[in-house]
Amino acid sequence: MTQMREDMACAVMASGILSVKSRERDLGKTLGPKVLGSYDPIDFVAAMQHQSGRRMIVISDPDDRVASFRSQREFVQRIKAKGLPILHVAMAAGDEKFHGLASQGLQVAVDCARDLDDGALIAKHQTKTPPVAGRQ
Repeated sequence: MTQMREDMACAVMASGILSVKSRERDLGKTLGPKVLGSYDPIDFVAAMQHQSGRRMIVISDPDDRVASFRSQREFVQRIKAKGLPILHVAMAAGDEKFHGLASQGLQVAVDCARDLDDGALIAKHQTKTPPVAGRQ
């Protein structure tokens, strides 16, 4: 949805379900008509265009039981493959489902708006080691 706006310098996605179908598969669910007919952000990556000055940041807890880290990483990798800049930060959510990153998302958005570079954002906010691709 960030692509529909031109007035956003920072788009921070916190614990987002960014690939509905992958998330369902990761949870061991069957992809029925409801899921297949749902809006799925990852399906729109191909149409995304570079927007000068726009920063996209995904924050995820690798242990998230609602929106799998793997599905969020798939979204990030697809955007990177398109040649668009995106940052993926692994953080501890702190709740029982490892999913609640809304307050951390606001903190990251503030720091993004303050123009902290990617390295500074990682140094300040990454509190968990992201799993190696293919091992989760």
